[in-house]
Amino acid sequence: MKPRSVAVTTLALWFVACAHSSPPLNEPARITDSTKAVTCQRGTELSRGVSYQTYVSAWCQRPDGTKHGQFVDWWENGNKKSAGTYSEGRREGVWTFFRETGEADSHIEYRDGVAMGQGGVPMTITDPAAGVSNAVPAPSPTPAPAPAK
Repeated sequence: MKPRSVAVTTLALWFVACAHSSPPLNEPARITDSTKAVTCQRGTELSRGVSYQTYVSAWCQRPDGTKHGQFVDWWENGNKKSAGTYSEGRREGVWTFFRETGEADSHIEYRDGVAMGQGGVPMTITDPAAGVSNAVPAPSPTPAPAPAK
C-alpha cells in the first residue's frame, strides 16, 4: 500500500471508531467539559446532539433510545438553553429555561410529560419551530341526554 492510502485509511478508521464509541452501560457517562456535564445512571448511556463539532445537547437514554435521566442543551454561544430530567421518555420535575445571555428565564414543573401551571393545572406549551406541543386534549363533550318519550 502507498503511504498516503495508509494514512487516509487510518484516519477514516479513527473517525468511525470515535463516532461509534459510547461509554459502557454499567458506568456513569459524563461530558468532560464541566460546564456541559451530564451524568447518566446505570442502564442508560450518554447521547449528544452535535452541530459544528460543538455539543448542542446532551441527554441520557436507555439502549432502546428512550430518554431517561438528565437533559441539557445549549445556545450556539455556549450558554445553557434548558436543563431538566426525563423519566421514561417524558419530561419530569422542574425544568429551567435560560435566555441566550445565560440568565434563567423560567422554571416549569412537568408531571408525566405535562407542564403544570399554577395550582397544578396543566398548561399548554407549543414550540412551532420544533413541531412540539404538550397540549392536553380537551375532554369530549358529554352528549345531551335523549328526550324522554
